[in-house]
Amino acid sequence: MPLLSLAVLVLLTALVATDAAAQSLRERIIAAEDARVATEPAIAPILEGLRGDDSSIAALAARALGRFEQPAFVPHLLPLLAHERPAVRREAANALGQSLARVARTGDAAPPAELAQVTRELLDRLARELDPAARGTIAATLGRLPFRSEQAAREVEAALRDVLQVLHPDVLTGAIKGAEAWVRFNQGRYPATADTVTRLRAVATLDLHRLEPSYAFIRRVAWLAVNAARAADGTTITAGYRDPDAQVRRLAVLALLNAMASDEERRAVLGPARMDRSFHVRYDAVRIYGRLLQAGDCGPIIAALGDANPHVRLAALDALATPCPPASGAAAALAKLVERLPPATAGDRLAWHESAHALVSLAAVDHAAAASRLAAFAQHQVWHVRARAARAAAVLKDVALLERLAADENDNVRYEAIVGLRQVAGHDGDEVFIAALERADYQLILAAAQALEGAPDRAAAVPALLRAFAKLTLERRETSRDTRIALLTRLRELGSAADAAALRPCLADFDPIVAAECATILQAWTGAVQTTKPVPLRPPAPEDRLPNRARIVLKAGGDFELTLFPGEAPATISRFAQLARRGYYDGLTFHRVVPNFVIQGGSPGANEYAGDGPFMRDELGLRSHTRGTVGLSTRGRDTGDAQFFVNLLDNPRLDHEYTVFGEVISGMDVVDTVREGDVIERIELE
Repeated sequence: MPLLSLAVLVLLTALVATDAAAQSLRERIIAAEDARVATEPAIAPILEGLRGDDSSIAALAARALGRFEQPAFVPHLLPLLAHERPAVRREAANALGQSLARVARTGDAAPPAELAQVTRELLDRLARELDPAARGTIAATLGRLPFRSEQAAREVEAALRDVLQVLHPDVLTGAIKGAEAWVRFNQGRYPATADTVTRLRAVATLDLHRLEPSYAFIRRVAWLAVNAARAADGTTITAGYRDPDAQVRRLAVLALLNAMASDEERRAVLGPARMDRSFHVRYDAVRIYGRLLQAGDCGPIIAALGDANPHVRLAALDALATPCPPASGAAAALAKLVERLPPATAGDRLAWHESAHALVSLAAVDHAAAASRLAAFAQHQVWHVRARAARAAAVLKDVALLERLAADENDNVRYEAIVGLRQVAGHDGDEVFIAALERADYQLILAAAQALEGAPDRAAAVPALLRAFAKLTLERRETSRDTRIALLTRLRELGSAADAAALRPCLADFDPIVAAECATILQAWTGAVQTTKPVPLRPPAPEDRLPNRARIVLKAGGDFELTLFPGEAPATISRFAQLARRGYYDGLTFHRVVPNFVIQGGSPGANEYAGDGPFMRDELGLRSHTRGTVGLSTRGRDTGDAQFFVNLLDNPRLDHEYTVFGEVISGMDVVDTVREGDVIERIELE
């Protein structure tokens, strides 16, 4: 073989070996991150990646280490702020913020040395950083640090205020995100200074490049900061409502809630806003009008009942729960819609929304009219309608109907009935609450356990609570955590040392959070120190090949397509893909629809507490929760249960709290039309 050919062969062999080694290290880093074992031996692959020569692996390792949210890992990350690659510096800065996130979220005291060092190093790097994206990320991170002194908070506030004068979009985006987070987290203790407020107002009404998307996003976040600081005035609001961006106009309308303004000044903005070309603006204009001005004039709210957008119409119906002058005709309009309740066989299976919303509002303003129609709603074949009947029955204090609906075939209806019964009957409903503990739905059992707070008949309540806890424990599903904690909370209150033997097995529970709570209760009951030995569940094996596209098809017609981010959220997408391929999502619904916030779906029980287990790990990163991004629903860190949500507008307050694993690339108009109860026919993957 010629020497040249041999040299080429040797080189190719070396390159293949290098690529294989790099891929192996990436996989080991992801596995170590997903395991969440915060010991030096367990994170050895991550530390290897941090110290290697491959910048892409170093960035991956920095992100992985930040996701542990451990202040003890700060020393491993700080050197990367000086890395030659801006991408690594960005991930390092973000990871440092995440390392202190748990402290910020729980309010615990941060280790002074780590917190002071991170603040100092980031401020120093902010002043020296030349890369715009890295500088923006550092500014965004500084704003969400958990300050423990006013001096430190003010130092960061001043630095962010200075950077807000830099008009480069990458720098300004990070600076305004940092400023918004700073205001949101600190306003109660350290209100923004007058200079900061002036600068935020200036950015919120920035004229430069008004039609460019990046600057529109900057103005939106600036308005979020202004509103968090309660710092809007009439001039700023008027300027904001003239913005070409609908989200900015909407946020200017929301500012009226806390602005020092007369009714005339409010009407000057709300009048045009109720007719805005964007339904997002009209929706909030109706809601704000109802809260601020409706008592004297319900006409605009009644007029909104004829809006072209169903979300706006529902907002108007909900606003009419506040009594209007008798001559306004509001009660009559509500009664007319109540009379139009469609049968379950109606062509539009979601046509019940307006009648059901109208019933609840009518119950608040005309008891007799609502009571005369309540039975028809309570007997309707669509369970959502019966659930609304339970809400109306609570307003009407109809205990008999609430007790009947508490025995409904659908557990979501039972839940609404129990919530209402607790409000109107108190412990006279304990027999119903105890019976609900025998059901299977986690949300219902949780509500029943909460309703038994202070139950006078402990002899009846405690055995039922213990049976419910034992039954859920046998299911071995991490998604039962919140419900089992609620049961334990009630047992701690109502139980005694005589019940210790029944509870002692949970010291070896599969959920370490539950095991720790059991230990606390047993120690309180017996006075003896308890030792836990949890045996965690094993998550399913990850997919080898991850999809990068998904299409969500709705049963009522229409679909929307997602691009997925396997490089940023591989564990999330792996589980999402496994479930979609086996048809898990087929026939499930979007059970939560909050206009101008999110739609959420993928729950087998059509509520927040039913999902796939074991839990999915959070994969938090640099990507922001902008309109159209798709996130993983959780109830605390690392508690994903395969429910997902789509952001209807920019929601930066969700950043660093919920995994972003995809984004809608077509069909956002379909997303905007989704209503509560819309069915997912199937999810297709590419």
